[in-house]
Amino acid sequence: MVNCPVGYCSCHSDSCWFDPRVRPDTQCTKGRDGTLCGKCAENYSATFGSLYSKCEPNCKNEYKWELPLLGLVSAFVVVAAVFVDLDVASGVLRSFVFYFQMVGFTLNAVAPGGILSQKWVAYFAGIANLNIREGICMWENMTPLHSTVLQYFMPTCIFVCMAIFVILARKFPLMARIPVLRAFWSLLTLTYVSISYTTFILLQCVPLEDGDDYYWYGDATVRCFNGQHTKFAITAIIIAIFYVIPFPFFVAFGLPWITKLKPVSDISLQAFKGQYWWGEGWNFGRRLLLIVIHCFSGEPHLHQTLMIIFISAFLSFHGQLQPYFCIRDNIVETCLLFNLVVVNALQMHTFRTPVPSYITETLFLVPYVAACFWFLFYAWQRYGKKGGNEERKSKTPHGNKSSHNTDSGSLEMQPLNMTNGGKSNRSISLDKDQIMDESNDALREPLLGLMCNQ
Repeated sequence: MVNCPVGYCSCHSDSCWFDPRVRPDTQCTKGRDGTLCGKCAENYSATFGSLYSKCEPNCKNEYKWELPLLGLVSAFVVVAAVFVDLDVASGVLRSFVFYFQMVGFTLNAVAPGGILSQKWVAYFAGIANLNIREGICMWENMTPLHSTVLQYFMPTCIFVCMAIFVILARKFPLMARIPVLRAFWSLLTLTYVSISYTTFILLQCVPLEDGDDYYWYGDATVRCFNGQHTKFAITAIIIAIFYVIPFPFFVAFGLPWITKLKPVSDISLQAFKGQYWWGEGWNFGRRLLLIVIHCFSGEPHLHQTLMIIFISAFLSFHGQLQPYFCIRDNIVETCLLFNLVVVNALQMHTFRTPVPSYITETLFLVPYVAACFWFLFYAWQRYGKKGGNEERKSKTPHGNKSSHNTDSGSLEMQPLNMTNGGKSNRSISLDKDQIMDESNDALREPLLGLMCNQ
């Protein structure tokens, strides 16, 4: 027997096994049929956007117009990210994004009754991965295989929009003045998880009891590397070999040493201490490892055990290194990783003795509430305090040695006590990008440390 994919079978135990000797209609959830309840029943169609495709009735072909609408949404996401200067590589936001992206994968392969069986919990867990979660009807009789392949659609649209933006920026000088690197790196971070997950799901093949043949786990009526699955699997293998797997290694060991890509490297490493030039690659590598465990660990107990072990290792590793400039950033990431370990441990405990749902749900919500307060505080600091800061700056006595203005991400010091070949001290004004360009790490780290403490 093989464990059913999440949400496919009607079961309420710690393991959700499909018994081929029992009629499927007595084991499957509403709208599903076949081996492992993999295919949609008659008059039902797979939906686009859910982590494991749902089967819904009354899907019509005219719903195809929603696909171009998603393309427009992708374009809006790119434009919005550019004009708000989205920067998920900053210390605090980096930690929140990692938590939001990974929490769904660390918990989702458990038996029914777990925390992600709550729809609102699953919805929040998918936001950071650009995952709709609820599912959208696209056309009549759409299969789970087509639904899974369509998960590439939105990241592809985002990449296309980014390319168009770069081309237009080269042709129109006015657009060339718009800073785009932070936003593009942020979108690359957000789409990497979605692309990686879709790639591995398409390659998720399991053996059944009828022989040595392997079947696609998302729909066990589809034989792996046979028929339509062949072209999609080959595409997934190419993406895995040339993008998903090597990308963390490139970011860790290639990006910091390529001179032409130094602006990108500076943005990706802006929160890290100088000796941790491999830090961003490590962050992508952590994502990749957890996704692989989620897709290929199989049995729920093994999945949850591996997640607890590796997240605990991440927590210990981070606690030992403290890789960020800001003490605040290190504390935030430590708290979020600890929260992830505790929620997973409680979820594991539900297999043995029921834990009140409000406990795990409360722990799950704490980072989201904290993120909301942090965003409000950040917006207030960046926009609400601007006038007040300028007024205070104008009232600062001339003899005061230093004043800081962080409204635009800059640091002003009057004067900076340093000499230059016997020359007199001079006042300087540096923003974060200028500091990142400094070749002198002894100067660079204290300056960024001062900026962090604002």
